[in-house]
Amino acid sequence: MDVRILAATNIDVQQALATRKLREDLCYRLNTITLLIPPLRDRKEEVTLLLKHFMTRIAERYGRPPLPFSPSLLEACLKYNWPGNVRELENIVKRYLILGDESQVVCELDPRNSAQAKGKSSGPGK
Repeated sequence: MDVRILAATNIDVQQALATRKLREDLCYRLNTITLLIPPLRDRKEEVTLLLKHFMTRIAERYGRPPLPFSPSLLEACLKYNWPGNVRELENIVKRYLILGDESQVVCELDPRNSAQAKGKSSGPGK
């Protein structure tokens, strides 16, 4: 049997080894090739390219024409911190394509609205 394992983490592996949160033997078994990819928030120059890529791919998958990205939507995407990384960006594109509501996406990407929404949903009984 020939098995390949692809593992990804956002933790500091060296620190996890030092504090024994990661087993050393497991790390050495997995650590054949290491790729360090910075988070999307540190690669803002890729946001526009990724938006276009995901729009094309998702539109094709759903059999819909791709939607354009207005300057205000592009600006909101470039200013956003992307805590969910590329997966979050892909989900935003999918939501925009399906709902077709650019203003909703721009509103979601505004950190002030995000903080308000979290405050509303974290109240009693919610």
